[in-house]
Amino acid sequence: MLTGYKKHGFILIIALCLFGVMFAHAQDSYQPQYLAFLDTSKGRQLLHQCSRSAPTNVKGFWVIQEPERALLRLKFKRLLTKLSRQYNVEPVFSTFQGYCVQCVGVIIHGRKFIYISGFKMSPNELKDDDYKNWQTEPIVICDGGDSVWGALFNIGSRRFSQLAFNGVG
Repeated sequence: MLTGYKKHGFILIIALCLFGVMFAHAQDSYQPQYLAFLDTSKGRQLLHQCSRSAPTNVKGFWVIQEPERALLRLKFKRLLTKLSRQYNVEPVFSTFQGYCVQCVGVIIHGRKFIYISGFKMSPNELKDDDYKNWQTEPIVICDGGDSVWGALFNIGSRRFSQLAFNGVG
């Protein structure tokens, strides 16, 4: 049995540990300013990128619900930053400012993933006819280099893979 001081000290240590875990997760959490979760009927079109590879063996689509959206936000920044370092394009993901992100739920080999398509676009460009419906219509950009990219997020393992950048035109 813990005595008064020991009990309070033990509770304080537990509280600090929990706060540290919560703080570490909050630092990794990221909510893009421009984020859209597309309807499953738009999935095939989002996967049909013209100058980068996209996931293959997609057998279906699923609606991304709030628990999966929260998980993606929680893992997004840390994992994409790590991947960008592997591909030697760290400045692309240093702040994520100015990026639009479109997501669709995909099923590959019976597992749930989120396919993420990102592209850099200014608020004024988002008003152009080609981009004004970006929240509901897949945006396919040919070329664009490392300002246009895609990645796959595995819901089960909570890992990103298949980071691909567009070609340069």
